[in-house]
Amino acid sequence: GSMGSACQPCPRVNRDATLAIHVEPPEKFDFDAHVRRLSRALPKIELHIHLDGSLSFPFLKTRAKETGLAFPSSIHDEATLRSWIMEVRDGIRSVHEDNHITRSPSGDSTQAYRGLDIFQWTNTFLQTAAGIEAATSDLCFRLVDENVKYAEIRFCPALHTDQGLSARDATLAAVRGFSKTYDRLPGGIIVCALRTLSQEHSKEMYNLASEIKGVVGFDLAGFEEGFPSQKHEAAILLALKDESLGVTVHAGEWKESLGNLEHAVNLGVDRIGHGLMLKEDKRLLDMVAKKKIHIECCPVSNVIRMKGFKQRCDRDLKSFGTGKPPKLLREHPIKDFIRAGVVCSLNSDNTLLGGTQAYGPCTPSQQVFRVLNETGVTLDDLRENLEKTIRSRALFDRRLDTETFSIEVLYEFDRVVKVYQQALLST
Repeated sequence: GSMGSACQPCPRVNRDATLAIHVEPPEKFDFDAHVRRLSRALPKIELHIHLDGSLSFPFLKTRAKETGLAFPSSIHDEATLRSWIMEVRDGIRSVHEDNHITRSPSGDSTQAYRGLDIFQWTNTFLQTAAGIEAATSDLCFRLVDENVKYAEIRFCPALHTDQGLSARDATLAAVRGFSKTYDRLPGGIIVCALRTLSQEHSKEMYNLASEIKGVVGFDLAGFEEGFPSQKHEAAILLALKDESLGVTVHAGEWKESLGNLEHAVNLGVDRIGHGLMLKEDKRLLDMVAKKKIHIECCPVSNVIRMKGFKQRCDRDLKSFGTGKPPKLLREHPIKDFIRAGVVCSLNSDNTLLGGTQAYGPCTPSQQVFRVLNETGVTLDDLRENLEKTIRSRALFDRRLDTETFSIEVLYEFDRVVKVYQQALLST
């Protein structure tokens, strides 16, 4: 599988040729490690990342100390945090064991989450302006550390009002947190409305997004099945008319969600989050391409929605050991989207709560690594989609000079690829 003339020799991963790597002497070349390093070094953009699903161990630990919020004693680093989180998320253990949570979130958030206990737990750390600002800033620093060059961080301000903070002050806190790294990480905050809540709620979220400087976009998020987007059409239309905001909608992430995709495409949103179910409807996919709607792909996060995933759960993944790991993302439609002429980006969705124990971490670098390794998407594809994303108004930060930004990012992309190709040639 050649990657086009720009990229020889081909850094596309041929898994079969690399199976023996682990048992060879250490001085032998480790191709996987090479692609991992390349994935980290490449310049990236992050358009779909949820604040409440992307908290870090240092942030949580510090906030627990400062606020007296309960923190499980078994957690002492990023790895133990992630395994605890995965067990709670997958129902293996309860978040309420050993009174980890001192109070139960009331009102809005309980209804919005529909039993996603784990988001309720992370959100207990985000009920003050100081907490939200620190979490946003912490996430920005981690993104910069992974060579992310542009980011839009999303959250729903209404979920941060359990302790008397107003949705407006919650939004301002996120904007302040983002501004600390703005010179290195342009972008901004996306305000999410939740489809499980009322029309008044989505209009209120739109108003916040529209009024607050530093908010660059409006999103409709939340549980899809049984909660059609049509209910929130009024808020989406207001946002589409608003020159200062980009509009994205979570659609096509869940099984019964073709209706939501159809609705988003007909309204002509700027971007769609996930869009997995487009693989079931060629006509709709062609419309997405024709209308130049951008797809925010979240590959590692989507692993749990892939066919056959249930049969190859983490237990089996671990037992593969040094053998051939299953390519869970083989089924992911990103390659088909790209071939259909749809511009896609790679996104983390939730760095802490996304993906699976054996398949993680759900970071920007890991998205690139998995996609290159498993989907048939090439470095040339990534480069082309990066360029099109930047030049196509898919980026919601209108302050950005996209022309200059595009040149800088692509220059760095090519420089990194060259360095890694030379390393390959010299082995």
